[in-house]
Amino acid sequence: MSLTFSGLQTGGATAGVAITPSSVTLNVGSAAAPTLNFAGDTTTGLFRSAAGVLGISTGGVSAMTVALAGSGTGFLLSGVGTTGLISISSTLGTFLQWSTNSLAITSTNLAWRPGGADLGGFDSAGAVRSGAVTIPDASGTPGNATQNTPRGRAAFAGTASTCVITNSEVTADSVVMVILETANDATLTFIRGVAPGAGSFTVTGNAAATGTVIFRWFIVK
Repeated sequence: MSLTFSGLQTGGATAGVAITPSSVTLNVGSAAAPTLNFAGDTTTGLFRSAAGVLGISTGGVSAMTVALAGSGTGFLLSGVGTTGLISISSTLGTFLQWSTNSLAITSTNLAWRPGGADLGGFDSAGAVRSGAVTIPDASGTPGNATQNTPRGRAAFAGTASTCVITNSEVTADSVVMVILETANDATLTFIRGVAPGAGSFTVTGNAAATGTVIFRWFIVK
């Protein structure tokens, strides 16, 4: 093993390295020129990104930083870019984030947050958690509706046995689940089928409804 220092001196400040009986002090460095680097690859290594923050550089670009998270009870790894992994933090339990999407696992729940919005997950007992996102509700105006979201709430109009939901996220290959919310209609008592198409899906009940029959739907695929 060999160590190569530039500007070496014992004690005092220097732009290179300072050695005392109990420590070695390195210069700050940067992502483009990390302080600790490798022979033949001087743009890959370690540098001081900020106070209390260790930077890891690859090819002259900051690839990740390491720091204490929050009150100092956990750690935070942060990467760069918009498509790869951005951060892992133990302060929130286990927290993975990439671009604007994240997955949080805490002592009380697991939360999926695409685009920063909490779409729910599971609680500590394993029960499904609906999340904080408002479910679009068209049940107040029974009949065909437009809802360009992954899930929603709508209703069969009285005397109707079908309801068409226009949705730009649906294709002919989509799988859409539908659950009846109204359980006391005299005739429409179950969903006979759901037929997806390009930009919409049709929900068909077993018979024409006697009154307004509310249902919830969500896109699985």
